[in-house]
Amino acid sequence: MAAESSNSCKLQSSQSYWAFLGGLVPIRFLNSSFPEPPAGQTSRITETAQWHDYTVTILLGWLLAVTKRTFLVEFCEEGLYANHWNENKESIDQKLYRIAMTGKVTVQLVTGESFTSKLVGFDSENLFLEAKLLDEKAGLVDRAHLKDGSILEGKLVAQNEHEIEMETKANTLQFVVKSRLHRLELRVPVQKIEKKTVLKTDVAKLSFEGLE
Repeated sequence: MAAESSNSCKLQSSQSYWAFLGGLVPIRFLNSSFPEPPAGQTSRITETAQWHDYTVTILLGWLLAVTKRTFLVEFCEEGLYANHWNENKESIDQKLYRIAMTGKVTVQLVTGESFTSKLVGFDSENLFLEAKLLDEKAGLVDRAHLKDGSILEGKLVAQNEHEIEMETKANTLQFVVKSRLHRLELRVPVQKIEKKTVLKTDVAKLSFEGLE
């Protein structure tokens, strides 16, 4: 569990965690559960290195495969990005952030303008939005998706049964063997990312994708 870094955090307890097999199997009768924060606060739990943890781990780890770790438990004033809160008492901003993670949001301004975007963050006054738009100047591009997760963009120049030849945006030729290729997309419209900051007072309505 984590909370936004803040000076309002207070140390609640220091707790030991005992386990067998290098930490894989907890020794339950030696371990206590972490305390639950009161309403309006969240927990920040941090692992810290203590000299006695190393001593126990070195001695008992060699003899009995036992390890020991220490965790500091702090209670913090609930922040916008805390992921541990009472769902029945969460603030509007917390609910806004949680729901926004489900996908796109349609923003309707008090001026009547509306647009679809992704909510990437906010503060007490602003919404930070990000939208993918067609880049008309860039035109179309060929895109090679590789099995390692990387993507190569450019123009497909040639291919045979063993490899493809791509001309990249840097005007260099790159050869990719087909055994590395996951899929190939041809003539894909190029998109650009547009970032926008909107005042909360300028927003008339927010509609989230897949939600009423």
